[in-house]
Amino acid sequence: PDRLLAHLQGEASRFRQLGIRAVGLDEKVIPLYPNLRSYTGVAVAAVTADLSVEGNRLLAGDVIHRVNQTEIFNAAG
Repeated sequence: PDRLLAHLQGEASRFRQLGIRAVGLDEKVIPLYPNLRSYTGVAVAAVTADLSVEGNRLLAGDVIHRVNQTEIFNAAG
């Protein structure tokens, strides 16, 4: 997860509604995740707020491919 911090891009990396800072899966980030099921989405670089739901919470290093059945393509959504 610490290696992801270098890839943050200002406000474009901030997902306030999820309480995270994330980076898109690109040619620099994908090699950090050799077992990805999909090459679209974002990697959580930092958690800025604990917004856990039913005991589930996002952690630095997690990869998000979908939110509420909507596929995430990059840090812009």
